[in-house]
Amino acid sequence: MKAPQMSSQAYQVLLISENDLPDGLLHSPGEDPDQAVFAVTRSAGLAEALAHLGNASRATPAVVLINAAASARDAAESCRGLQAADPSLPIVLLAGYDPTERTDLLAAGADAIVGLDDGQAGRLGEVLRNAITGNRGRAELAQSHALLAAALDSLGEGVIVADSNERLLLANPSARELLSIGDTASLPTDVFGMYEVDTITRIRDREHPMARAILGEQVSDLEIYHRRPGAAKGRFLSVNARPLRGPGGDVRGGVVTFHDVTDRRKAQDELTHLSLHDALTGLPNRAFFLENLDKAVARARRSRSRLAVLLLDLDRFKQANDRLGHQAGDQLLVEVARRLSTGLRAGDFVGRLGGDEFVVLFEDFGHDEHAASLASKIVDVLSPTLRLGGQDVSVTASIGISTFPECGDDSASLLKTADVAMYRAKEGGRNTYHFYSRTIHAELSRRARLEANLKDALINDQFELEFQPIADLRNGRIQGLEALLRWVHPEHGFVRPLEFLPILEATGMMCRVGEWVLASACSEVGEWQRMLNRPDLSISVNLSSQQLVHRRIVDVVQRVLINADLDPGLLTVEVREQALLAHPKEVREQLFALTKLGVKVALDDFGTGYASLQAIRQLPLTYLKLDRSLTMSVPTDPEDVAVMDAGIRFAEDLGLTVIAEGLEVDEQLRFVLDRGCVYGQGHLISAPLPTDSVGGFLGRDWRAA
Repeated sequence: MKAPQMSSQAYQVLLISENDLPDGLLHSPGEDPDQAVFAVTRSAGLAEALAHLGNASRATPAVVLINAAASARDAAESCRGLQAADPSLPIVLLAGYDPTERTDLLAAGADAIVGLDDGQAGRLGEVLRNAITGNRGRAELAQSHALLAAALDSLGEGVIVADSNERLLLANPSARELLSIGDTASLPTDVFGMYEVDTITRIRDREHPMARAILGEQVSDLEIYHRRPGAAKGRFLSVNARPLRGPGGDVRGGVVTFHDVTDRRKAQDELTHLSLHDALTGLPNRAFFLENLDKAVARARRSRSRLAVLLLDLDRFKQANDRLGHQAGDQLLVEVARRLSTGLRAGDFVGRLGGDEFVVLFEDFGHDEHAASLASKIVDVLSPTLRLGGQDVSVTASIGISTFPECGDDSASLLKTADVAMYRAKEGGRNTYHFYSRTIHAELSRRARLEANLKDALINDQFELEFQPIADLRNGRIQGLEALLRWVHPEHGFVRPLEFLPILEATGMMCRVGEWVLASACSEVGEWQRMLNRPDLSISVNLSSQQLVHRRIVDVVQRVLINADLDPGLLTVEVREQALLAHPKEVREQLFALTKLGVKVALDDFGTGYASLQAIRQLPLTYLKLDRSLTMSVPTDPEDVAVMDAGIRFAEDLGLTVIAEGLEVDEQLRFVLDRGCVYGQGHLISAPLPTDSVGGFLGRDWRAA
């Protein structure tokens, strides 16, 4: 046979066969045999073929052709051997027509089979070309995949890919490192453990970046806080997300990329802290204090509450600074800051305005005397002597007090009036405090008289009860009554509860008076139940923090229920948020003990911002009463609407029934009813009623009035 002249594009073929191929078998019809595109090297068997592959001096074949006509078993063995030696090498077989043999050979690793007895032999050249070309395509694709994998592995940015069902398909090494996760196969469904940066509250599943990407959204530069379950600390991540689309534009999944910005955020937080805090003492500076004072004034205006600004100026600081030196003076300022920060309540905002001036913000207090008590405490906190420069130094301060709204309705006027009062305190002898409002003297005098008279009020039957109806807003039916304590003084007339209730608390008389309220209210409602045939009529009674920590409160309630022959389930004790702050553990234990009797518990004045939601979650509550300051300002005040909506959602999460206080007009009633409030009370339904008017009110429809 004439040796073919090889073209420059000839393919090397390794033939495993005992005999050479017939002439022309590798050529297509009409192809010039002298322009052969295949160069054939024959091996008699598998061993010789493997030796050929292992010989570095020989050209690497582009394809292996096995003559399987003699023995399909030997051909299958050759396929397996070649696959083990080089999985990327394409294999074509010349075989008989037996379908079973062909199936076995394909399973052994053959890429294609050409039949010798079914008219396909003339296609051998074409099959070989296709096998070689297809193998090159697979190699190029594998190389592309390898390059892509290498690129993803080298990225410092985390990359995660998921399908449309949020099944995770890929996570590069940076993603696994940043998220502290194992290989892709073991990825959990929620790989992020994501929290909002500012509130550190968990991001809802449908709002996390991967879910949004699968919905077709693009997420850019979203900053989240990531913490794996059980980890002590987390990281701040900047996240981007894009949909993963198919050729037709349909969303097939999502791609999320992210990188660690913890160090950057830490640096930003440090810069922010430095801009808002005094460099020497670490206390909030003037700018930060004024910012918080502005917010406090807005809250007080909205809730119709009071706040006080206490401005402190250290007495004779300049002389001490000159005598002991500036370093000792700085130490003195640092110590004053420490004493104020640790010696006052956690909620009292302390700042340094500059020099030797400090300031304290006291929010939501009832009487001026409360602010006076805080000023006295500041004097006591500063009083211990301090060793500086080898000398004992006494620390005293003159304190000026201004109150909102009496002394000003903005931050500037409150600081100004506090400054005036502070100088009055200095004029009065230093180491003391002074109110800008001179009415403090009249109020203190009145309080002293009231305190003296309160001691005999219970004995002389000066206390009365009024009852405010609580209506089912869905059908208008009066569900129950809230008992309210009133004091009618023989000389002063009606005394506001805000005046005498704090005195009862401060003097320790609240337990005795509170027991009278509880017994009287339960007795009255029992009579109305029988008289009006209203066995379901309930009664609500407020318990003070002093009563709640009293060791006999459970016995008192049980005795009152027995004497009044009242079903425990028809008594609700109301506790204010403030009561949770002073003695949280004791209050919680007493409330659980009361609920074991069957008594229900309501959290009163919710929304005034005293107790944490976590503390509230731990209470055995049945009702949540929205404070009247919220109800009365909706639907016109967006902030109060937001607080109310949040409160209602919070109540729903805990399975609590919501009661809206302070309903005054139909618009408020419709608003809270639409929000899911079941019960309500307020002047729209009825003002507090004297005892002798309750029976008549319960006998008519309040909505027709």
